[in-house]
Amino acid sequence: MISHLKTEKKKISRNSVAWKALRDECFERDGYMCQLCYRFFSPDMLAPHHIKTVGSGGGDVLGNLISLCAECHTRV
Repeated sequence: MISHLKTEKKKISRNSVAWKALRDECFERDGYMCQLCYRFFSPDMLAPHHIKTVGSGGGDVLGNLISLCAECHTRV
């Protein structure tokens, strides 16, 4: 259940150093493993995925991101 995760609304520019750092922190926390298919990938093959979309009030915070491979990210 993800309701306990900190997902407050916060938007970070996708070209910023802050976003790249958050993205890298997400991948590192998840052990460079896709959280859907549970396979390992290099960082360039992963995407940070918002659990609660920014449009729905989710923010660009670590607690609202999971690592997904390109294939799984396309599926969701």
